[in-house]
Parts: sequence; structure tokens; C-alpha cells
Amino acid sequence: MDSISPVVETLEDYEQQGKPAEEGGSASFPFLKSPEGIVVTRWQFTPEERQRIAAGEDLYLSVLTMNKGFQPVKLEVGVPFDGPENLKRKLRLEDELELRQLLAQRNQTAALLQKRQVERIESDERCRELVETLERHEKALRHKESEVFSDTPAPRIEVVQ
Repeated sequence: MDSISPVVETLEDYEQQGKPAEEGGSASFPFLKSPEGIVVTRWQFTPEERQRIAAGEDLYLSVLTMNKGFQPVKLEVGVPFDGPENLKRKLRLEDELELRQLLAQRNQTAALLQKRQVERIESDERCRELVETLERHEKALRHKESEVFSDTPAPRIEVVQ
């Protein structure tokens, strides 16, 4: 059995690619996901699997809970929720897509702002001096913290009379 795309015909623009958290090295697969975390994937049986099911063999579902509690699951034949438009509404795919686009825009803007800040600091002599001073203060602070919070006892001072 293989995961296939499109997960649902006409909803290809909403698909994401991913892999289960517990399978770090496995191949990724397409899925649809709602903002609430409902995930829909599509699996296609091989001809041999179709024959085995037609012959009366059962279908088994394994859920990898990672010992975090059992999650509700649902097996369906055909497009879930009676078609693409109902599925799109049920999963709030427009909202999920908008959230992903806003997040990408925010990340892009933050990266540009950070680049601009670095450029301004590097071009301003006084800012460079302040950064260097701050780095010296932080280095001195880390050194003092390591002395104060060290597990090594401080050397004893003996008073000689």
C-alpha cells in the first residue's frame, strides 16, 4: 500500500508534505491538515492487496501512539466527508493555507529585518563600538559566573602573623 497524491482531487493546492515524527528517516508523504490537527492521507492498494481484500482478508490499522495515548482514527472508502468541497470546509483548509502563508510572510519579513539591522550596525561606527563593548562585558560576566558558580572550591587564604 502506498501513499498517493493528490490526497483529494481538486485540493492539491492545500497539500503538505511530511513524515511521521516517529519515522525520522522515512520517505515523506502528502497530507491535508486542518488548523485543529485533523490530518487526511490517501492510500492506494496494490493489485495483490485488492485481491486479498476481495477474497475476504481483513484490513488492520496500526497506530503509533509513542506512548502518548490513543488518538481517534477513521478508515473510509472514497473521499471523506462526501466529497472535496465538504472535506475542504470540514478541515478548514482555506484557514490552514492562510495560516501557512502568513507564517511564511512573517518569517520572510523577520529575516529581512534582521539582515537590515545587521547592515545598520555594521555601517555605524558608534554601533560597532557598542557591540564590541557589550561583547567584552558579556565575556567578563561569563568568566565571573564560572568563577562564582564553579564546583571547585576557592583557594584558602592564610593569615600569617
